[in-house]
Amino acid sequence: MEVNISVQLREKVAAYINRDSRRKTVDDGIDLLHQTGYKPNVYENFLKNKFRRDIPQKIDRVLRDYLRYPINPNDPDHDDIENEIPSEVNVNIEKVTAEIDQDFANKEYPDVVKRVLTEYSDLYKQRSILHKELKEIGETNSEDAVARRKTIAASILGVSHRMEELWKSYSAYKDSGIVPSDDLFNKPFDPDNPSSPVETKKQDTGITLADDIEGLKKQKENWRIKIAKAENKLLYQSEKKLAKENPMPKGPKRITLEKKIERMKVEKEQIEYAIAEQS
Repeated sequence: MEVNISVQLREKVAAYINRDSRRKTVDDGIDLLHQTGYKPNVYENFLKNKFRRDIPQKIDRVLRDYLRYPINPNDPDHDDIENEIPSEVNVNIEKVTAEIDQDFANKEYPDVVKRVLTEYSDLYKQRSILHKELKEIGETNSEDAVARRKTIAASILGVSHRMEELWKSYSAYKDSGIVPSDDLFNKPFDPDNPSSPVETKKQDTGITLADDIEGLKKQKENWRIKIAKAENKLLYQSEKKLAKENPMPKGPKRITLEKKIERMKVEKEQIEYAIAEQS
């Protein structure tokens, strides 16, 4: 789906969700869901049971999910993708999806900012899928596995680099009102053929990589633990998971920690790429 069409469709969906319930019809909601191509099996179910009392609420919920998870409706994993996101979730995505849900309806953003948010969310999904594919390869050292591992690791770095670029432009708009330049989209980003972000990332992160593959694997595990502890501090204000969530309040301390987590994730991806190179 082209970006401009996707944005227009999301605007229609958000407008429907925010419409007064007395002005909504089940047929309109089902038709809108059909236009999105999102969860075709659910669409068929709604169509067969549209006279049930709970269907209007369910339509709203599924359409909200569509806004939060904008992915390719032709993806064979489409119906189950929500359950396949790795536990290491980008801390910014909750902010982005919430703002897409609300602000697309209010039309508060210029078109170029909407494109930034749309691409950021789509790339987040793509990166989650890539991480899943990388994990599925495992540590097999066949020629094919090594080549695939290296290709996927490079793509993950490329996607992360693009996401960082998009997030910086979005933050500049939110913080200072600076509208992103259209130049950001002059050359469509291709996750399968990223524009050589690897060397940039090696310079940006500043971490010292281990010399051998066993050292790199230990380094990767250390970074995984660091990230998990930092994310627990965001959610529980403790490095360990607690029985009840106690999110860190908004403020400078939370912002600093979120930035630290994002940086550590980029560093971990650099380590993963180095492992792929040596496998």
